Amino acid sequence: MAENEKIDIGAALAKKLTEKPQALEHLLNIIDRLDTLDEFSTMLQFQKESATDYMVQRFADNIATGLSVMDSFSGEKQLSMIRTAGEEAESLKAGIEKIAELEKSGTLQSLKEMGDFVAGFSKVATDSMVERMAETAEKLTELTELMLSYNLKPLLDTFS
Repeated sequence: MAENEKIDIGAALAKKLTEKPQALEHLLNIIDRLDTLDEFSTMLQFQKESATDYMVQRFADNIATGLSVMDSFSGEKQLSMIRTAGEEAESLKAGIEKIAELEKSGTLQSLKEMGDFVAGFSKVATDSMVERMAETAEKLTELTELMLSYNLKPLLDTFS
């Protein structure tokens, strides 16, 4: 094709549209969206003109932070955890609902208080205190075994 030769764009377009009728539908969709694209372009231009240096810097910082967060989730370990969470979504949902139920009933608070008591006790308990409690528990066990070895039926009949 020579440099000076001009192409009849209308004829070429008409030829292509007759060859491929679906191209006409695609072209009409693009034309329908031109107004939206024009409005979007105008909005971006207005945004660009009204942005201050501080706004641009903040926007850049937000994008950098977002990319950093995305990068931290892109490791194989993190992706594996996300996949597992997706696969176990129903189980996780049931667990969260159970925790909410325990919270509403006050059971979770009671468990926390018991845990706090045990943690506090373990901090203040000395070796001698633990030994004494173990000895007492051992003596109580022996006493219980002794009582169970006796035939208590006659004794109970006496009291009734």
